[in-house]
Amino acid sequence: MEQAVRLGPVPGLLAVLAAVALAAAGCGTARQSAPVRARSGSVPTRSAGTGLPAGAAGGSRGVAEQMSRRLLRHLVLPPGAGPIGSRRVPGLLRHPPEIIESGHLLQRHAIFTVPRTAGWTLRYVGAHVPRGLTQTGTGQTSGPAGPRYVIWSPRHLPRGLYQAELLVSVLAAGPRTLVRADAQVVWYPPRSAAEYIRPARFSSARLSVTVINPHTRTVRRVITSRAAIAALARSLNRLPADPGLVYHCPAILAGYRITFVPAAAGQVPVAAAPDGCNGVSMTAAGTPQPGLVGGGATIALIHRLTGVHPSLRAPA
Repeated sequence: MEQAVRLGPVPGLLAVLAAVALAAAGCGTARQSAPVRARSGSVPTRSAGTGLPAGAAGGSRGVAEQMSRRLLRHLVLPPGAGPIGSRRVPGLLRHPPEIIESGHLLQRHAIFTVPRTAGWTLRYVGAHVPRGLTQTGTGQTSGPAGPRYVIWSPRHLPRGLYQAELLVSVLAAGPRTLVRADAQVVWYPPRSAAEYIRPARFSSARLSVTVINPHTRTVRRVITSRAAIAALARSLNRLPADPGLVYHCPAILAGYRITFVPAAAGQVPVAAAPDGCNGVSMTAAGTPQPGLVGGGATIALIHRLTGVHPSLRAPA
């Protein structure tokens, strides 16, 4: 009976991993996928000693590297698989089939040869689910002769990671098959303390909605309700910093801005501008802060507080 070979015990693996490339996202097919687990709707906990939500601390390259090693370690390869050097790999396998375009991307890969056909190898890999992962996609690149691939993603992500996936590509190479395994992990950068909004420090929130459909108009409201100010602050405080992703957005029909006005002299005003494309630009005393990812709940709250929706005319 054949036994599955896990990537960890494959002879020569350490030599392969020592040569693995860790690089920021480069050229290739860019896409922005939904994270495995959305955190923006959860109730944040506090990070010890900072008074900030735990998510504000962000992730780190170290956490991403641990995840990348785990992804490769859990890959199940067919019996007889063995690592090969990158110099012996044809051009079609010198890059991953898809690249997550992010400013906080860690990539790690390993390449193997399997003494079976490409079709058999792909079916084997697809049938042997790596521990803790679930299949999230399949595809083929460069026409009918290009590599075919399967994508696996963790069912759960450690705090601080936005996305992680394992892409396994197979390519026929004569009587054998070449297999490229790519671990791609995106981590959240840290937020700044200056952009964290403490409601008690602000006397009001100035809201502005500029709607461009069916014609351009701007609606402004000044909010003094303590509950409303707290709700706006809470919707922004729970968001993580944007990991520098590329988004493909539908038409944006409105622009939004919230300015939190200090209650006392010397306090710093904080402004947030949800862009309707999953991002939020932040400034403190006019100084740009790390942008946030999310913002849908904040925009919905602005709609309720102003009585304006981009698809409707402003009330008379």
